[in-house]
Amino acid sequence: MKLYMNIITILLPFHAFFILISDMRPEALIVHSYHPEFNWTSKIQEVLETSFEDESVLLNTIYMDTKRNSQLGYLDAMVEEVVDFINIDPPQYLILIDDNAQLVSEYYLNTDIKIIFAGVNASLKTYGYDKAHNVVGILERTPIREFVETMVHVYPSASSFVHVSDDSITSRLIHSQYEMVSWEPFQCLGKYRIESFDSWKRIINSLSGVDFILLTHYHTVRFNSGGKSPIMPSELVLKWTIENTSIPIIGNWGFFVEDGGYFSIAVPAREQAAYIVNSLSSLLSGLDFSKLSVAKTREYTVYLNACPYYKARLQLPMIYELYAKREGHYIECRERF
Repeated sequence: MKLYMNIITILLPFHAFFILISDMRPEALIVHSYHPEFNWTSKIQEVLETSFEDESVLLNTIYMDTKRNSQLGYLDAMVEEVVDFINIDPPQYLILIDDNAQLVSEYYLNTDIKIIFAGVNASLKTYGYDKAHNVVGILERTPIREFVETMVHVYPSASSFVHVSDDSITSRLIHSQYEMVSWEPFQCLGKYRIESFDSWKRIINSLSGVDFILLTHYHTVRFNSGGKSPIMPSELVLKWTIENTSIPIIGNWGFFVEDGGYFSIAVPAREQAAYIVNSLSSLLSGLDFSKLSVAKTREYTVYLNACPYYKARLQLPMIYELYAKREGHYIECRERF
């Protein structure tokens, strides 16, 4: 249990301290599914903290750390710990980010606590949100049509791809999403959810006859098969993949490029964070909760890593480089080729 308590016990003394000195400010508890160093998580947290620097609301944060700790039983134990933490002093607002954190909501549906979710790949029905009067949020959905349109420009002669990922809960949901949409004019020739690094290497080495690899998540690949094997560092999984295939690899999140990938047509973390900020700000200003509505991803952004971009001789139209630079998503290359 000490492993599961790790994040919580650090926060409890501070939480008790806040209770002692707290004024009448409303409290919002942010529960992240992952760890603070994870790129997606850190970007959302940064926006939330910056947006409420005026201290109009008391923000507390818990990181469930379920991406680095995916062994059997960890998620259930963390949910239990978070629920115990919440019950000590229930906040007015509960902000749940990414799918694993949504499991906490089961204990607070149709209560006085107002729940705002973000980063959800599952359906509203999965968590009972379709029948709850105290839940609102933004669904995370890859903008497939925009992805396809961009890929037509990036690889005009491409016609086929494979989808490769780890075998996490998030990846299962994403695979399910991707199977329900049209990728025309591209054809998906294979879908792989991979548990161990040995299997990962074997599958990557076996790929042929496709134009590109769509690589989504690679963060819970284990050294060996079995739930007790430790997780490989995600950067090493990606590094090995880049170095051991000649097939171009494309990502769907910013962390892919920041970890060393080539090019990513990404779901923007800022859109998820902006929804939370706008919703919470409106509620703090007196807006009736029933006036808020569930949203889904509408935007996309581009990440570009100049070094592998030039090494791979990818003939990207200049507009993508300019877009990535404007968004601050362009990694400069200091090497000469």
